Amino acid sequence: MKCFLKKNSPNNCFNLTYLLVTDFCTSLRSAKTAPNKTQVKQMLARRCARGRKNVILIYSIFVNTNLKRKKMENSINNIILSMINYNSPDVKRINHALKVFQFSEIIANLEEVTVNELTVIKICGILHDIGIHEAEIKYKSSSGKYQEIEGPKIAEELLVKNKIDISNTQIERIKFIIGNHHSYKKIDGIDFQILVEADFIVNIYEDNIQKREIENVKKNIFKTNTGKYLIDSMYLK
Repeated sequence: MKCFLKKNSPNNCFNLTYLLVTDFCTSLRSAKTAPNKTQVKQMLARRCARGRKNVILIYSIFVNTNLKRKKMENSINNIILSMINYNSPDVKRINHALKVFQFSEIIANLEEVTVNELTVIKICGILHDIGIHEAEIKYKSSSGKYQEIEGPKIAEELLVKNKIDISNTQIERIKFIIGNHHSYKKIDGIDFQILVEADFIVNIYEDNIQKREIENVKKNIFKTNTGKYLIDSMYLK
């Protein structure tokens, strides 16, 4: 038994004892006599074998999940590079997009959104204003309504170009949010809500919005606890 335990037992002695006692008690309930030493060793071996299989399964799931996460992170970074290239040399708008992306990610993580929602939020943060240049060319204006017209198509082209691994449903959701991100009455989900809050947090500073208007924005637009905390901490103390 001593050699067996040294070779096969888990490092945690408490877990080993617990498993052994559990099997022992189960055996007592189903047998007229207690198991002998050989039977105890066999029961322990079965337990250890099952434990190893479970560890391998859990590790495999962890590795696959981590690989998917890294792949998505690389895709997001490529979208950022595409946004920078598309907007170049307009550093002001590049910086704006990066700031909104970062704030939207912070809010999303603290609000504990789903993985799919987080992906949509990140991409919208990067590409929400991607229609500005085309709007200025076509309509001689960077007005929000023209951004909404031109942005979704350009965003989709960049997503297809980067071959990002997301569903058609997510792509349509991204296009919807970008195509309505100045139409606040159309906010219909946490992903849309977070993008709008992050955009306001950045715009308040960039556009030098005054305190009374900031208070109205918080009252009428902001819904998430994290967004409210940020607008209070940054602008309303």
